[in-house]
Amino acid sequence: MVDVQQIATLGIVGVAAATLVRHAIKSVKSADAGHCEGCGECGRPAKPHIRPAPKATPLVTLSTGTPPRRFTPPKPGGDAS
Repeated sequence: MVDVQQIATLGIVGVAAATLVRHAIKSVKSADAGHCEGCGECGRPAKPHIRPAPKATPLVTLSTGTPPRRFTPPKPGGDAS
């Protein structure tokens, strides 16, 4: 016998499946089907109504602007001070 919980679950799953099918049909029939969004990153002209992709910014600066200093170990038998 089917109880209320199973009916509710089947209803939710049915609505989700119908939404996915409707979205798939809508995307296939749209005028821009098979085309990219036109962000301008790949060389295609960017569409003016689409916001461009954000550029990556480094989280850490790896260079201090000064050249690195090499460590030279002390010579054996040298001054111990």
